[in-house]
Amino acid sequence: MNKRIKKERLYNQQEYIKCLNDPYYFIKKYCVFKDKRTGKLLKPNISKEYYERFIELISKQNYKSSR
Repeated sequence: MNKRIKKERLYNQQEYIKCLNDPYYFIKKYCVFKDKRTGKLLKPNISKEYYERFIELISKQNYKSSR
């Protein structure tokens, strides 16, 4: 196997681990949304604080519904 392929595989593994450990990173780097009116693909414009607050609220709702 040549060096370029080995480097690429290592990068992919590291990127995969980053995405597993930080969903916010995954959203900012890989997620896109399609605008219904224009059909354009848009990157999400979300702050880290907003994301954390959203996760907190979802967690509370899931906790309440599991009782």
